[in-house]
Amino acid sequence: MFIIAVANRKGGSGKTTTSVNLAAQFASSGLSTLLIDLDTQGHASQGLGLAGQVFANNIHHIFENPSLNILNMVIETVHPRLSFIPADINFIEGSQTIDANILHQQLQQKACASQYDVVVIDTPPTLGTVLLNAVVCANGFIIPFIPHHLSYVGIQQFIQLIEQHHHNSSSDYLLLPMMIEKRTLHHLHTLRLLQQDYGHDCLLRGVRTNIKLAEAFEAGYPIQYCFPKSPGAYDYHMLSEEIKGRWQMGTGEMPSQPVANKKCELIVKPPMTTRKRGIRLKQYQPGSCVI
Repeated sequence: MFIIAVANRKGGSGKTTTSVNLAAQFASSGLSTLLIDLDTQGHASQGLGLAGQVFANNIHHIFENPSLNILNMVIETVHPRLSFIPADINFIEGSQTIDANILHQQLQQKACASQYDVVVIDTPPTLGTVLLNAVVCANGFIIPFIPHHLSYVGIQQFIQLIEQHHHNSSSDYLLLPMMIEKRTLHHLHTLRLLQQDYGHDCLLRGVRTNIKLAEAFEAGYPIQYCFPKSPGAYDYHMLSEEIKGRWQMGTGEMPSQPVANKKCELIVKPPMTTRKRGIRLKQYQPGSCVI
């Protein structure tokens, strides 16, 4: 079982959109997948068509009573191989002392570890022991971000948090550019800074701006089931394949280190007399990262 925390302390970065759509892609590819909503906004329920429902059990109950069994909180969705544990929108962190190892202990139960191939955790943006529970238990981190300067600073802060609290000093994190606009020079500038600081292998292929992602969420479906031919569905399909290859998911083996990825290339058109200078995308090839 491989545990992925989708996290960024900056709100509005696409954490929930990525959590829901990646989990759905993993499940459709044959991996038994558990999606956990740790964010008390509870928006992952909306993306699965469960908004407005009252759940007798939710993930935040284990922080109030660690003796509860996480498997009793699982909801089977209408999508094959995709299970879900909802959040408690009324949970107030700070009203009790929370052990940062509770979620790790729950997920490492033999019955749980043998039932799922991958666990995807949608994390809260606020720093607290609930977020630290996700940091402690994760095998890998996906950090979605919009390529702006404040996101660049937020990534630095979150990676410091991982290094301080994760049980494995060589924890693996991947950066996911969201809402990419290929002609926005500030986006390209931010991506170059991240490449310089963290290396090409840490940067995933991005997710383009696509209104169908928001429309699918409103309809209560992952993008692949609502608009399967949209750019958003294509981007998340390719992203899931890249992540499975990077972390060798579904092979039964835990990767000792991230699988090297080919260098990301930004190709700039030469100036032309009839056209303005612009940026074009290099066609994606398996094993390469396209921005």
